Amino acid sequence: MLDTNKTIVLFWFYKDIPLCIERLENFKRLNPESVVFGLYGGNPPAKGELDEISTYLEHLYIFKKQKSQRWKWVSGDHMLIDWYREVGFAFEWDRIFLLQWDIVMYKPLDFFIGEVKNNQFAIPGVRDIEDVKKWWSWYDEGKIDSFSGYLKETMRYEGPVLCSLFICALLPRSFFHHFFDREYSEEYFLEYKIPSLLKALGYEPFDAKWLSPYWAEELRDTYVPLQDRCLIAVGHGIPKEVIKANLLSDKNMIFHPCYESLKSLHNSNFDVSSLSVWEHAKLFILNVNSYVKYRVKKLIGYNRAHRKGLLKLIK
Repeated sequence: MLDTNKTIVLFWFYKDIPLCIERLENFKRLNPESVVFGLYGGNPPAKGELDEISTYLEHLYIFKKQKSQRWKWVSGDHMLIDWYREVGFAFEWDRIFLLQWDIVMYKPLDFFIGEVKNNQFAIPGVRDIEDVKKWWSWYDEGKIDSFSGYLKETMRYEGPVLCSLFICALLPRSFFHHFFDREYSEEYFLEYKIPSLLKALGYEPFDAKWLSPYWAEELRDTYVPLQDRCLIAVGHGIPKEVIKANLLSDKNMIFHPCYESLKSLHNSNFDVSSLSVWEHAKLFILNVNSYVKYRVKKLIGYNRAHRKGLLKLIK
């Protein structure tokens, strides 16, 4: 199994510094021995803006290249490669866990990745891209064909293209080191690029029960309650009521994205045994609204032709 003593954490953030500090405090409460580095990819910080958060980090690297917000979203993996080329290579580690600022955990990191083997990587929702091509908005046949050619030419890999929801990740050092002095293409999207490159390097995806995401674009045969949608890539934040319901039932223990303060739930001994009447009501209303959207999707059919129309509004 994975030697978690050789695993470091890279906290990746770009805004809401007070909320990021709250996230780090919660993570360190659960993982007091973890070594946490920082990668800031937001707008140029004001003088002193990052002073406090840097005290929580072993080292803070600021990505200084002038790039658009969309570039940072679609090509954010270039910030990771840049971090390694500039500073990450100098530190001692075998694996790195990418902890994004809007993830909240309620168990130690080892709970989620402790069973990962040395020949594996962990990214939520890894699957063959052929399974999602009818409805995934990032599937572009021309791009995928080009990417397959890129893998064959540069990696001698002719296996399946994999895709994922890049919510968090446990990645081996060899992935970063492979591109230390090689070109790292900007042409392809990180949610299929990274898992496919890892596969080409000889790593296998870890089937993580606790890192199973909800694909917002996939139309399921049956309705999935919001309580079971704890890891989503885009769209609304996870409601506090959903988090609380999961903690009280000892069910899901990791959530993304979380945009509000959760200090009241960060104490593992919080003395609430059930949801309040109001919280039950709010959760019911949220599910009713979500169910109506689900039925509309079923009614009109969920396919690529609708993606830029009505369905864009009701994911």
